[in-house]
Amino acid sequence: MYRIQLKKHFWASHSVLLSDGTNEELHSHNWAVTAELGSLELNDKNMVVDFCLIEQSLNTIIDPLINKQLSQNGYFAKYGETAEILAKYIFEKLELCVQKGVTLIRITVMEQPGCLASFDRSQP
Repeated sequence: MYRIQLKKHFWASHSVLLSDGTNEELHSHNWAVTAELGSLELNDKNMVVDFCLIEQSLNTIIDPLINKQLSQNGYFAKYGETAEILAKYIFEKLELCVQKGVTLIRITVMEQPGCLASFDRSQP
């Protein structure tokens, strides 16, 4: 399988419910989002998919979150503001944009160096 990755950065804030039941203080991150896509075959341009197409789709998904508190979006207000939920949110949105013959393999979100969360459709 051929694979590509596209990485984007954006600033947004969140406040996570901690395991002791308290909320951490609202704080911002320069989130790094990596989309990994693959295909068994290359297209007629010898690519998995044009990076520009994936970047446009990813921008459409991320732009409403830029410089906002994640909980202002109903999805995060309902499910939480963790990096794991952000990865799933982006995956579900981007998956709808991927053309036939291309698979969205994984979305990985880096909250800060060394703190990453991913979402994919594989079984544990």
